[in-house]
Amino acid sequence: LGTSRLEQDLGLLMSLCASEDHEVTKAAARALRAFPAHRATAALLGLLAHARWDVRLASAEVLAARGDGTAIPSLRSAASDER
Repeated sequence: LGTSRLEQDLGLLMSLCASEDHEVTKAAARALRAFPAHRATAALLGLLAHARWDVRLASAEVLAARGDGTAIPSLRSAASDER
């Protein structure tokens, strides 16, 4: 799914970001790396507030790798909230 860049796959991945299984959520976040749409950025930004640290980390890593400058303020804010 992460390599298709199809709109329907983006929607599916965004849905998977809300999974109760944190491993599924992390995999979905990593798969969003290839999607340039702002909706993908928004889904990743939302994961910065996830209860699990490893999901937050996966989201931050993907956001950083995407090079989307609009994510910088949110990444800075999330980093300051981490212990």
